[in-house]
Amino acid sequence: LLDNAEGSELGIQYDQISSSIDQVRYWRRLRWEIPEMAADFLESHDGLKILRDNILSLIRDCNKILGSMDLEEKGLTAYHVNKLVSCIQPGLDKITWFTFQKDMANFLQEVRMKC
Repeated sequence: LLDNAEGSELGIQYDQISSSIDQVRYWRRLRWEIPEMAADFLESHDGLKILRDNILSLIRDCNKILGSMDLEEKGLTAYHVNKLVSCIQPGLDKITWFTFQKDMANFLQEVRMKC
């Protein structure tokens, strides 16, 4: 779901999902048999786009906060930065685009409330 794109900045892993969705759409046009999981994933594409936008908003906010601080400010706010990172860590470790949308939405809501 999230990754450390450039060391300290967060990024999003969505390109592979987008290309997979396009591929399933082509299969459908060709009237090929589509695996059930792929069909379900295609059906939930609009919801995933909304979640992607929410995740991008979260990433921009976090990167903006962390990027605007110099070393001294980071030292003074280390406790709060560590709290922020620990809130986001499940998105780096456990949550994927195949996680139920409800679970992803709950994760985002929790992170937003804690941040």
